[in-house]
Amino acid sequence: MNKTEILSPAGGIEEFYAAINSGADAVYTGLKLYSARKNAKNLEIDELREIVSYAHLIGKKVYVTLNTMLFNEEIENLISILPEIFSCNPDGIIVQDIGLFSVLKKYSKGVELHASTQMTADNFYAVKNLKDVGFDRVVVAREMSIDEISHIKEELEVDIEAFVHGALCVCYSGECYFSSTIGERSANRGDCAQPCRKRYNLIVDDKPIGKNGFYLSMKDLNTSSNIEDIAEYVDSLKIEGRMKNKEYVATVTNFYYKKLNGERTTDSEEKELADAFSRGFTKGFILEENNKSMINPVSPKHIGSMVGKVIDSKNNKSYIKLETPLYKDDGITFIDKGGKSDGEKITRFFKEGSILEINKTLLIGQNVYRNYSSKIYDKNENISEKRKLPVDMSVFSKIGEPMKLKVVYHNRSVEVMSDFIVEKSNSCSDARDILKKQLDRLGDTFFYLDKFEFSGDRDIFVPKSVLNDMRREAISKLLEENQAEFKFTGSKRTLKKNKKREPKISLLVDSILNDDILNSVYEIRIDYNSKDLKNLFDFYRGKGFEPCLITPSILTMDEVTEIKDFIKELSVKKVIVNNFALMDLDCDIVVGSSLNVANTYAVDFYKSKGIKEFIPSREMTIGEIDGAFNDTILRLPYYTNTVSMITKTIGADVIDELNREKNVKIEDTKNERFPVKTVRGKYYIYNSKPLFMARSIDKIDADIIEIIYDKNYSQILDYFYGNINDVNFNYTTGHYNRGVAR
Repeated sequence: MNKTEILSPAGGIEEFYAAINSGADAVYTGLKLYSARKNAKNLEIDELREIVSYAHLIGKKVYVTLNTMLFNEEIENLISILPEIFSCNPDGIIVQDIGLFSVLKKYSKGVELHASTQMTADNFYAVKNLKDVGFDRVVVAREMSIDEISHIKEELEVDIEAFVHGALCVCYSGECYFSSTIGERSANRGDCAQPCRKRYNLIVDDKPIGKNGFYLSMKDLNTSSNIEDIAEYVDSLKIEGRMKNKEYVATVTNFYYKKLNGERTTDSEEKELADAFSRGFTKGFILEENNKSMINPVSPKHIGSMVGKVIDSKNNKSYIKLETPLYKDDGITFIDKGGKSDGEKITRFFKEGSILEINKTLLIGQNVYRNYSSKIYDKNENISEKRKLPVDMSVFSKIGEPMKLKVVYHNRSVEVMSDFIVEKSNSCSDARDILKKQLDRLGDTFFYLDKFEFSGDRDIFVPKSVLNDMRREAISKLLEENQAEFKFTGSKRTLKKNKKREPKISLLVDSILNDDILNSVYEIRIDYNSKDLKNLFDFYRGKGFEPCLITPSILTMDEVTEIKDFIKELSVKKVIVNNFALMDLDCDIVVGSSLNVANTYAVDFYKSKGIKEFIPSREMTIGEIDGAFNDTILRLPYYTNTVSMITKTIGADVIDELNREKNVKIEDTKNERFPVKTVRGKYYIYNSKPLFMARSIDKIDADIIEIIYDKNYSQILDYFYGNINDVNFNYTTGHYNRGVAR
């Protein structure tokens, strides 16, 4: 049997038992708060305690997801309940927030700490640095290939967890701001509104070209055909789906269990995998599938498996030739002539090869899919049953002595002794059946009595209450194990207002500017992706500046090496870091906004590394920023173009226009147009309006305000210095005032 772990999702307690009963080695689950799947069922503490106890009895593991970005008040509240979480004895905690990690690392024991995929470990150096600070496992970005993962495993002593099945985020996890940009629901806090599943019009050179589609809607990942190759380098094979039902969890888990253990799978089971949930399947970046084929531009919904094709359509009727049987209560789906998803419920059995007639006008040759499988629901009706575990009991009794009870489950054995002294019975010559019946009352425990042995005196009397107490004590001891601990000896942070500071201007440039513009500038920033990078550094150094280098939030291993070589070659003094891969630079580091620092514990973690300058998470309000960044050099974006999403793929229509070097935007139903640019093989989607802090700057003190140089620069300066009261362009103040949903 393969030792690689199958890790299944458990949105609720039903899904936990479905996963365990279907072959999962471990499950990951969330609590009602602080989970990156806020809208999943999630568990109460008592439910967590139950599933961990059960899992450990049968040699399985449970990981708790506390993988969201946390604000000050939230992290304090979470710390207060961590002892209760640890009392449940989970095997691991999955973490996004580096502040929470630092607390767990210092004050906990007996639990592994896993770096969430939300930490954007998208390259070798990011994984290495996360390992070096103390993470036991890293959940790598979905965008990493198996070749990249194999290199990590060959070079580093660290557990690797990778997604192998389920829904794919089109954006690099931890870097998605699209949801909170268009509303207040933060993808980084488990509350994504899924703008990636919306339809967009394609705008080229500022004109609609008559094309639209679900350009950001990824197909679902399915690596089952290559799972043994992946398992060679991945310690934990992760199935996505904490929002999914027990039928999905059971179907997918069992399929991968069979594949991983060399069991034969049938065509019918392949179809069930799609019927459980599929937007169409892709092998994903991990197996380096062609980027264009990974998007489903036609539908963002579950379509399931293909069941047939439309062979004729006339008189408002369509005829579908079935390539597989359909069962009563199955649901089918198709695209109508207007391009919209539609469906039908099947009322009787149809065998393979049958012609199904429906009262719809469909396009001849169109595929028809099954998106509801009654067979899956029937098959998994009882999959969430808590399966009782066998225990053996042996009793020794001797009149005038305490009774002894031994309980054995697998390799666990406990003995208990009664306080009661066994008495001779005047009415019973053989108490064996009475004792067995009373000790067999295991009720709602995990166990049932398998074998019962009795030795010693039989003509005895022992009160039922004594037997009940002995049974409860024995079962309780059987469940005991080494306890994970969280003992916080720190103190709650006293948040102070920042001292009054006069902000200086840091200007982002990508060209040569004249001295008149530079007179009001404190610092020059240059993006690493600038076309004339070295010459820009040389020019501005000649003007007396020591430029600050901005590094990307998404990096390949080669790009990290390239950046480090550039920094060394030019003796760059200050770098804004947005990816954990560059946290070991030997120069002054500015913590960038993409690292999502949002609480004082995270600030203190980086300060302990000698870092003084910070750009707060983009999803913080002014009030939240003001309390979290004391005794730091605080930098705030004042006027800039913000990136809402970075992807490794996008709809084929968009890619084609970008390859023609066109000005491309995607337009939503509210007529907001989001520019799309390609940089080093990645696609950057920008907000439809620039971020301008405007008068919000008066409510907070910053050491440095960051501005980009463009056509609006003179207006920005005049506004900032109070020379004008308004500007003549549309803008957003981002989250400075409205924040994100709590």
